Amino acid sequence: MVLPDASSPPPPEEPGFGLFGPPPESLSPKFVYHARWMEHTFSSAPRIAELLQPEVDNSILARADYERLNRFFPYHNPRYYAPLCGPALAVYLWWRRKPLNTIIIAGLGTYLASSLGGMVYGYWSHINLAMSMEDKRGFVHAMQRVQQRVGLLDKDKDEVTWVLEAREPPGDAGMQRERPFVPDAPTGPVGPSSSPRTRWEEIRKANTGDSGTAWDNIRKGKRADGSPLDSDSNQKPESDE
Repeated sequence: MVLPDASSPPPPEEPGFGLFGPPPESLSPKFVYHARWMEHTFSSAPRIAELLQPEVDNSILARADYERLNRFFPYHNPRYYAPLCGPALAVYLWWRRKPLNTIIIAGLGTYLASSLGGMVYGYWSHINLAMSMEDKRGFVHAMQRVQQRVGLLDKDKDEVTWVLEAREPPGDAGMQRERPFVPDAPTGPVGPSSSPRTRWEEIRKANTGDSGTAWDNIRKGKRADGSPLDSDSNQKPESDE
């Protein structure tokens, strides 16, 4: 049997394994959210720090999300104490000497309504917590690593669950973005502008044509339409002999 040399350093541990769980690359992109497991797992502030602080140190869970989870847990779900409203109302009505039928109907109705309302509000709170995460991808990976370390017992499974996906954040490598189309600069001579002319420009164009304006024709000794004057009008009349 060959003993290892005491002077040689120990082999480096594979990063991400051991106490802190597998690396995020090996985890499933989906996490089944159990509200009851979350409440039982993060039951106190020291427990939250013990389980989530390593995820923050490994840059998996964002610091802002850690603070948000620390404010939410430990969570006292109203579905556990909301049903107490029914018996409390029944005792109050009995103390006020109400009829027995009224006490039973009011107490039972209040119990059912408060139980349903507390359950709906509890699930809504957990959904709102999950959707408010700044880095949902890191949150999903952190919860998966914690769940692999502490386990998921049958008593912690919830009747109503939902799946969170660790989607790639926008701008990661491998994602193709459409580039805006930029036309090439023209290489030939630039022609006259093809923008529509105004009414004033059209009048000026008509007045400055090849035939000239009527005033220019008169100044040149022509008629207004540009035709030459009659040559007979320029000759002096002959005197009678």
